[in-house]
Amino acid sequence: APRHAPAPCHTVTTLRNGTLVGNQVEVSMVKTAGWRIGETSLTSPSGDESLEVVKKLDFDHHRMTSGVVVRCAQTQELKVYIKGSYEKVEAIADAGSVPVDYDTVTQRCAKDGYYVLGIAHKSLPHNLTPQQLADMSRDSLESGLSICGLLLFRNEMKKDSPDAIRELRKGSIRSVICTGDNALTGISIGRQCGIVAQKRRILLGDLAKGSGGGELQWRDP
Repeated sequence: APRHAPAPCHTVTTLRNGTLVGNQVEVSMVKTAGWRIGETSLTSPSGDESLEVVKKLDFDHHRMTSGVVVRCAQTQELKVYIKGSYEKVEAIADAGSVPVDYDTVTQRCAKDGYYVLGIAHKSLPHNLTPQQLADMSRDSLESGLSICGLLLFRNEMKKDSPDAIRELRKGSIRSVICTGDNALTGISIGRQCGIVAQKRRILLGDLAKGSGGGELQWRDP
């Protein structure tokens, strides 16, 4: 079920005292989801459901995705969940599963300063053996997916950031943003902290879809 998606798609571990350790974005996601993490299993907040982690797909910088294969203890369903940049998840999911307003919604959220991730999933035959699962390639696990939702994270800017940028500007020090986040999120943060003037026009360059990587397209986001 899509509600299971945030529970296993992460690299967070639990110390003996219950402290969650890992990427802070993923730690926040796990806390919000409320599932209890074991060594190879997860238990729902109510205790009525549990998932066994049978295969992990570590984050790949080229694919821009990570994922997991889990088995539901109650139904024996075998599910693949893939998490990644919303653009990449859209690209690898079946076209028929992509909502018609997907681009509009994701870009609006990014412009509002959210860190936006997409999640897709699919079912596998429940009788696959551990060896068959181990032999499955990542390409095969990341094909035939259906989009099941978005994850929205907001890392609030420090309150004194605009003041710091103003002081740097007074000292004739030019400030720039270098980010691995979505460009629209970077523009939003730039406006909030004063690196980019509120009413100044921004041009965003990107490779045009279907151009084979050869045509640079400029737009006002």
